[in-house]
Amino acid sequence: MSTSMAIILSFAMTVSYAGFVPNLFSIWIQRLVISLAIGPPVALILLPLVMRLVSRIVRESS
Repeated sequence: MSTSMAIILSFAMTVSYAGFVPNLFSIWIQRLVISLAIGPPVALILLPLVMRLVSRIVRESS
């Protein structure tokens, strides 16, 4: 899931920043590498924390 988001968001942000330029693919690949280096590891760290928080909220409200 986080890899998919990194791919899609890096492309969307590249297009919004650079537009549809001739070297769009190379710019996007550079940003994709950065996104993949940051996105999935952060998701692996945050996912358990968010799951615990949601679990607490759901338990308190029921």
